[in-house]
Amino acid sequence: MISWGSSGRLEYWVVGTDRDTAIALSDAFCKPRVERVDMTARECLADRTNEDHGFLMYHRIVADALANAKPASSAGHNGGYQWGIHRYSSSLPLGFAGQLEIHPEGDQITLLHEYWHSIQMSFIHRTDHQIRKKQMGPVRFSEGSAVAMAEITAENLWATGRLSRAASQGDPWPNFKQRMINKMNFIQEKIQDCDSVLPDTYEGVDGRLAYKSGGWAVAYLLYRHGRGVLRERFHPRVAELGWEGAFQKTFGQTSTQFIEEFKGFLGLPLEKQIEILPKF
Repeated sequence: MISWGSSGRLEYWVVGTDRDTAIALSDAFCKPRVERVDMTARECLADRTNEDHGFLMYHRIVADALANAKPASSAGHNGGYQWGIHRYSSSLPLGFAGQLEIHPEGDQITLLHEYWHSIQMSFIHRTDHQIRKKQMGPVRFSEGSAVAMAEITAENLWATGRLSRAASQGDPWPNFKQRMINKMNFIQEKIQDCDSVLPDTYEGVDGRLAYKSGGWAVAYLLYRHGRGVLRERFHPRVAELGWEGAFQKTFGQTSTQFIEEFKGFLGLPLEKQIEILPKF
């Protein structure tokens, strides 16, 4: 990969608006799984309708979005480690498809976000799901680091000309600083209603906060410890030390201590907060 290197073999399945084609795509996914005895035919058929990552779920998201003219999308790293691959699935990227005036830059950031998850997982060698989940760390970190790394890396690639920006539709695409300010505004608006400034959940408003507040928290860590700290120092330690042990070894404090420090950071004026962001 242009910035982070290869994370290993991956498959990226993009599901469009036609249901019959989505089923055919699912069949194409299932054929090698069954041939390699990764899944049984019955298991793969059930996987097609899975409400968490099934092909028909991704089809429904984009079909409903276009039918109702209300932008919606989903993409995810959906396992595959037990087969020696990174398995990705996605609804049709509306920006790349030129639909509903969605900015294609957002789709580029999404691709980087999801690819970062494969970088994280490439350092985890156990196949037990619960162990892998623990080594990925809390949502605020696993997703927050993907938010921060994708945002920073995309802006750097655009600034240096290593990634082309597609022609945007509608209003201009906000720059990196403005995107981070938008996230901070959301954080300040919602933290009083949430159980933690850095939640560990994918659900509801707390889940949205985990992404946005987590993104700022990781940006803060990168400011203090260097932009390469996650890939070069933190993740290589996780398999041996566990997530919390790697956090303490790398950042010199417990994750609980960091959360308290980050609470103080959130209390600073905005002009002080944006000083920690990289310049492009």
